[in-house]
Formats: sequence, C-alpha cells, structure tokens
Amino acid sequence: WHVQHEFVQAEKRILNRSDDELTARTGYAGGKAGALDGKVCYHNFNRVSDYGPLGHAEVVSLRIPPSSYKEFAVEYTRLFDKNGFRPDQGGDKGTEYRNLVGF
Repeated sequence: WHVQHEFVQAEKRILNRSDDELTARTGYAGGKAGALDGKVCYHNFNRVSDYGPLGHAEVVSLRIPPSSYKEFAVEYTRLFDKNGFRPDQGGDKGTEYRNLVGF
C-alpha cells in the first residue's frame, strides 16, 4: 500500500492535515460482480477468489479540495519512472496493480 502512504504524506504536507484529519483509505474496486464461489472481493494465501481474476484494482480514496487537484496530480506522477512504471512495485504484477485516476 505504498501509494496510500505517499498520499498520506501529501495530505500532511500539502493540506497540513493531522493524523486525525487524514482521508486516504485503501481498498479494491472496479471488479466483476462476483466469482464462481460468490465472493466479490476476497483474498487469501491460497489465491481463492483473488482480486486479479475478479478484475479489481487496488485503489486509494481521498477527500481533497478541488484547489489542490493539481498538486496531488503532481505527487501521483512522481510515483512513476520515465517509462510509466512504479519502481516500488517490485513483484506486484497483474491487472490489480494497474494505474487509474478517477474523480
């Protein structure tokens, strides 16, 4: 959840938010309605009904004022190298690690 950490730091630095005011939350979204076993979003070591096969992506939700969108967009793009990859991802590969931005 490196991206959440980066946005928490940005909330503190850009918006001067305290720990009690932070809004960065992580989760998974955007997947199919369910899997053969009926689980919509479930993950375990055995990879039963894993996020990737369900079509979900890791997400970070934030509540930021529109006046700060540009600064947060700059923060987000700093996470990527010149080829569009995130150096912190290491072995995290697959559709659940795709990069999305939504408003």
